[in-house]
Amino acid sequence: MDEQTNFNRILQDLIEMPPARFDQQLKAALPKAPGLYAISMIGAPKGEYLYVGKTAKGANGLRGRVWDQHYQTGGSSGDLIEKVKAKGYARNAGEARRFIEQNCQVQWLEFKDDALRGWAEHHLLAALKPIWGS
Repeated sequence: MDEQTNFNRILQDLIEMPPARFDQQLKAALPKAPGLYAISMIGAPKGEYLYVGKTAKGANGLRGRVWDQHYQTGGSSGDLIEKVKAKGYARNAGEARRFIEQNCQVQWLEFKDDALRGWAEHHLLAALKPIWGS
């Protein structure tokens, strides 16, 4: 299997994962392993994503990136809380978290190879064209 086929399989595996809502069960469900993830609106047309990304090297993997950075703390322009505020859905972090809880879901795929995970993220971005970027 060539590298392009591998990236297509990664894409297919990710979008076939069942979505999970941003609720208290999500924190425990998210692995501390590195990986790729895609965030969408609940009820959005299949294939429409708000945000797609990868974990960086570091502790807590997907749990740290999706739960801690995107949902709990925010603070940088690449985090979901900041995207929600920038799009006018919330005025502050508390409102943004409530919006995310009520309207967003996430799919993820564990993916340990650092270099390949970076290239896979680029493939996902090109294929899924997330409407809020990465």
